[in-house]
Amino acid sequence: MNIFFYRWCKITAISDQSKSLNSALTAELSHAIHAYCCYHLQKNLMKLHSEDKIHKLFWQITKAQSKSQFEEHLETIQKLHTAAADYLQKIPSQYWSKHAIPGSQYGHHISNIAESLNFSWLNIQNLSILAVLQDIWNSMMKKFYIQANYSFKNAILTDYIYDYSKAQWKKSWHYHTIHSNKHTALIFMNSQSNSQSNSQQYTVNLITKSCSCMKFQNIHISCQHAIAAIAAICKLNMWSMILFMKSIL
Repeated sequence: MNIFFYRWCKITAISDQSKSLNSALTAELSHAIHAYCCYHLQKNLMKLHSEDKIHKLFWQITKAQSKSQFEEHLETIQKLHTAAADYLQKIPSQYWSKHAIPGSQYGHHISNIAESLNFSWLNIQNLSILAVLQDIWNSMMKKFYIQANYSFKNAILTDYIYDYSKAQWKKSWHYHTIHSNKHTALIFMNSQSNSQSNSQQYTVNLITKSCSCMKFQNIHISCQHAIAAIAAICKLNMWSMILFMKSIL
């Protein structure tokens, strides 16, 4: 099970639907947002229908940005295989589809972090409990030492956030912005007009730190559309973007 913390108050837990884990979450983390590991859901789905098209549609559903997208992909699965669609419909979408989960997944749809951790402990699982704790402590101290002495690209942000933000900043140059006020904006490609399909348009709210692409609120890092909205109301360079990123993290 993966557990993600944001500012030590918002918690998201991703599990494999184990009954014991569900009971523990209800008892000890009742305020946490509970999501299901989509890899485990996909394995169960493939037992009903192993066609590659169903597999691709399933992952499109998990990343659906709106209810209409969710229903569109689910309807397609229904036409291809009724039993597969019925299986998915029995699972509340707030546990596994991006548009319906009432909180952040921080970019994760599966519990691979926990699985990776379990794999890293394979060599010590037969040791005594004290030896296991000692080995874990040594391993963590080594990681902390490496991180403390690592030369980051930026003094404020980690390399991942810095590189991601820089890439989003460059992509934001291709967008045009219409602000309804200082905090809310409609974002679309420079080559588009308002009369074109709204599937390529995005709504950004800088107060709630959200975007209809779902990335802003999901990983708490400004997406290209949010950066375009900010740039439209103030002169934005790489440094000012970094300071803004620091203020929202």
